[in-house]
Amino acid sequence: MEEGNTAQRRFLLKAGIIVGSGGLIFGYDIGVIAGTLSKLGDVFVLSSYEEGLVVAILYVGSILGSIVGGPLCDYLGRWKTIHLQNILFIVGSFITGFATNIGMLCVGRFIVGIASAVSGIADVPYLNEISPPAYRGILSSQYEMAVSIGVLISFAVALALSGWDYGWRVAFLIPSVAAFFQSMGMFFLPESPRWLLEKGYLEKTYNVLCEIYGESFLTHCMSLPRESEKVPPEVKDFLRAYDRANRMKALTSAAQNQPIEESYQANFKENDTKKAKVATVVVIDEGKWNQADESGLQKSHGHSEHFQSAGAPNSLHGSAALRALFQKEENVLKQFSYPIYLIIVIQVLAQITGGNVIRNYAPTIFENGGVSTTLSLIFNLLFGVVKAVFTLVSILYIDRTGRLTLLVYGIVLVGVGMLFLAICSLASPSGNISNVPAFVVGCALVYAG
Repeated sequence: MEEGNTAQRRFLLKAGIIVGSGGLIFGYDIGVIAGTLSKLGDVFVLSSYEEGLVVAILYVGSILGSIVGGPLCDYLGRWKTIHLQNILFIVGSFITGFATNIGMLCVGRFIVGIASAVSGIADVPYLNEISPPAYRGILSSQYEMAVSIGVLISFAVALALSGWDYGWRVAFLIPSVAAFFQSMGMFFLPESPRWLLEKGYLEKTYNVLCEIYGESFLTHCMSLPRESEKVPPEVKDFLRAYDRANRMKALTSAAQNQPIEESYQANFKENDTKKAKVATVVVIDEGKWNQADESGLQKSHGHSEHFQSAGAPNSLHGSAALRALFQKEENVLKQFSYPIYLIIVIQVLAQITGGNVIRNYAPTIFENGGVSTTLSLIFNLLFGVVKAVFTLVSILYIDRTGRLTLLVYGIVLVGVGMLFLAICSLASPSGNISNVPAFVVGCALVYAG
């Protein structure tokens, strides 16, 4: 059992570092525009409308990424989707970093937006599905912390490169390096065992679970009753599928060794004998399989020999698979329509409250108020520190206070911060800030929320 715990910790540390780096890339790409927008405006002579377009186009890409990300994860698997998102990160970073006009900037930012949304959809479920229940909260929170650190790094890079004419290009190219190394690291990690099990790859699922828990621990679980509390939920799912595969193999063998009923042979051509046997097995299975007593099953040995016959993929392919995936998501939407729509409303309200405006435009607002570029970026770096600290505090207290309570606290902080900033703006001549300390406090409250 100790071997199992050691294997878990070793595997989860590796997975947390590699997959968690996706959160760094995600957060970096969210924050990098804030420290580079002023320079982009000077280099490309952007109007206010064009600056807004360069900022907003990333979120347009995120909408598309959020639509296709789920079906991609189900169709390709989490592992391949993470590689795909990194390809998009690299392509988008190169187009943006080597941009010669606003069109290239927008195309690059749009592609990065798609990758960012897919990253949030693929990375977190992957961490959840390769980790035992006791560690899932930690790994999910780690990803969110990585996003905050990524934002902080982007602010620090913008400050460090502010004195260099081509510093903004380097700032946009940095995520491509991180994405490349994450993809290289993914070759040391397996596919999600849950996805493999859903697709019918029993042998591959067994190998991944051995990598996560250790082979001796998994062998021990196979000797325990299937409903034992000592067996992790994902291992239970695998064992149930394994038992069904063994029963199916036994039923198939029995059908192949017995004469086919005349009623079945009458319905099939002479060259369809194998199909008739399969039909017989299905009838037998539907009549007896679901009534089988788990405790009365005979124990099986030589596990791997059963996987080859029972673990073949059962997934659809091509356009039919994509249609099935979108149909599946439509069914989920109908079944859980109320909570899904409620979450959508909350997220929309969170995005239109103005918090993102402050995160993207804080340095520009400071500069318009007469603050130097360097000092504006220093303030921006300070806000990144505030965000990282409050994210860490939220992670530490989320199990004590609950997610709903923290959500309410965050909404209140953002609301108070935005109200504070609105009052500061109204009290300033021509709308530009005059009370810098007050504006810093308002921005800090928004970042804290």
